Amino acid sequence: MTLPMAILTFLNVWWITLFFVLALSAKPETSASPLDYAAAPRAIRWKKKLWLNTGVSVVITLMIALVIKSGMITLKSI
Repeated sequence: MTLPMAILTFLNVWWITLFFVLALSAKPETSASPLDYAAAPRAIRWKKKLWLNTGVSVVITLMIALVIKSGMITLKSI
C-alpha cells in the first residue's frame, strides 16, 4: 500500500466510522418543555468523539494495510 493510497483509505474509513461513533452514547433530551425537540441529544462531546473516531479509523486502516500487505488481496496499478 502506497502512502497516497493509505491516506485516501484512512480518509474514507474516517468518514464511514464517523456515523457509527456519533451514534455512541447518544441519549435523548428529557425535557418537559414542548418547544424542545425530543430526539436531540443532551451533550455531543465533539472532541471526545472525534478523537475516538480517529483512533478507530487508524486501527481499521492498519488492518486493511496488513491484509493488502499479506497478499490476501492483490491490487493492480493503473
